[in-house]
Amino acid sequence: ITYTALLVNQGMSAVENATVTLPIPLHTTLQSGSVKVNGASIDVSEETGDDSWTHQVSILNGGQGYEISYTVQVNENAPVGVITNSVTVDVDEDTTVTSNEVQTRILLAAGVGLTKIADDVYDYAEVHIGTTYAFRYVVKNTGNGPDMVFANGNMDNDWPVAFYASDGVTPLLT
Repeated sequence: ITYTALLVNQGMSAVENATVTLPIPLHTTLQSGSVKVNGASIDVSEETGDDSWTHQVSILNGGQGYEISYTVQVNENAPVGVITNSVTVDVDEDTTVTSNEVQTRILLAAGVGLTKIADDVYDYAEVHIGTTYAFRYVVKNTGNGPDMVFANGNMDNDWPVAFYASDGVTPLLT
């Protein structure tokens, strides 16, 4: 998510030493090298806290604009929901200006992994009637929310197929 804050001094007098606080929203990480002031990249490593970073604007003349942009990456473990962000500017000890709140919706990311259990070797030279053969796989939800897996156990030769929990005993389909 790239945020851009445009500061404009709408007065006629210069503003000196304004402090801009730019949040790093919960469940995000500031991307290294992404911070730009008036189009020029700056290093903010010493100015960055866990949940925000500050930038000092030494002077902003009347009518002058000042643009700060930065990018955050949504963390892999971020829950489904909304990430909100707003910027504050402390103009002086009596004046603080807060930007509009920006909301970014975090959607459900689907992901299912199917992995063959490495120790299982499927080399059946002879198949005998009544013998059970186990082909073991692990299905894992790799998304960021609940998911459903549909299993099809049809075999071309009409052999019965059963699905069990990882304990090998509890049936998953009846």
